[in-house]
Amino acid sequence: MSSGARLSLIRVWAAAVTTFLVTAWISHTLNRRALAMPSYWVGLVGLLAIGIALIMSWRGAGDPGVHGPVTAGLLRGVVAIGAVLWLMAMVFPFL
Repeated sequence: MSSGARLSLIRVWAAAVTTFLVTAWISHTLNRRALAMPSYWVGLVGLLAIGIALIMSWRGAGDPGVHGPVTAGLLRGVVAIGAVLWLMAMVFPFL
């Protein structure tokens, strides 16, 4: 992974986290109303941004010649744990 690709992945995560935080704040604000669905749909946008960043990170960890096999495996393990947590957030949004 070239430094440009790393910078690109950093930008993806910066945008995803920013999107997530903004939508979480908006979702929290909307949650004070009687209807929960608008809050859910706004929060879903933030979760989807994180999901996209996880997919791009998975692909980046598997790029040939970028990391050694052990490092690539560890990175993919971390991304997999993040994906499980993300999936739980998608399935159980009201917990």
